[in-house]
Amino acid sequence: HKKGPITISVRPGYEHLYEEYNFSFDMLFEMIDELNRLISKYSSDEWNTKPTAIRLVEILTEHLASVEKELEEIHTGQRKLTIKDFLGPDQRKK
Repeated sequence: HKKGPITISVRPGYEHLYEEYNFSFDMLFEMIDELNRLISKYSSDEWNTKPTAIRLVEILTEHLASVEKELEEIHTGQRKLTIKDFLGPDQRKK
C-alpha cells in the first residue's frame, strides 16, 4: 500500500494519459495570442514591480517560446498531426 495522494498517473486506465500529443495550428495560434496578452498585462506598469508578476512573465515567456517552436515544427513537417492529437476544425476535415 503506497502512501501519498492518489494521482491521475497511478489510476487504472490512465497510465498513458501524459504521452506526447500535438495541437493544431488554430489551437497553437490561440495559445500564442493568449500568452502574448498575459505577458503584456503582467509586464505593464501596474504589475511589473511585483515579484509574482515578474516570475509569471518569465514562465509565460518560456512557454511562449515552446509553443512557437511547436508551431514551427508542425509547419516544417518535423512534427506530424494525427487523429490522436488535439485538432482544430480545419485539421479534422482533412
